[in-house]
Amino acid sequence: VIDSVGVDTARWYFYTVNSPGDPKNFSMKEVRERMTGFMMTLENCVKFWELYADAPSARNFSHGKKPVHELDRWIFSRLYRLIGLTTERLEAYDLTVAARAIEQFVVDDLSQWWLRRSRKRQESLGLLRFVLLELAKLIAPFAPFMAEDLHIRLHRGSSPKSQSIHFHDWPAADASFVEDALEAQMTQLREWI
Repeated sequence: VIDSVGVDTARWYFYTVNSPGDPKNFSMKEVRERMTGFMMTLENCVKFWELYADAPSARNFSHGKKPVHELDRWIFSRLYRLIGLTTERLEAYDLTVAARAIEQFVVDDLSQWWLRRSRKRQESLGLLRFVLLELAKLIAPFAPFMAEDLHIRLHRGSSPKSQSIHFHDWPAADASFVEDALEAQMTQLREWI
């Protein structure tokens, strides 16, 4: 399995299929679905950023600064909601809910909704990098090698704060960045489209 799909994909499957302590009906098909679904979607988001990594806007997002564009504020809100949920679930040893929430965020919110609508906006590149760096911290307990790879690639051409993603502090769940009304409006809009 590891030779076929990689160790992080296998780990991700075991965290998301059901609770780690429960019996599993192992399915190589489902493992490959995790690889083509979550893992490759996250990889494609990073590759998109790498295409424009030399643009001046690719690194210009400051931590702690709230975005101005409504779509950017929405993904920012969704990210901080995810950080809060992931932190809460990991502290309760509920790994499956945490991993599934990360997967849903990457596939549905980040890739299929925000990135598709932000591709032509050069100013969104810095925010994309910020979101991906925070995601690398969130996936580090689940997929340590992929998290490290993201960390290195997203710091291309600059010095990282630390040599490894695993030396970083866990992201803070700042509730002041969560916008309930904006998220509700976006949910309605997504249902109409």
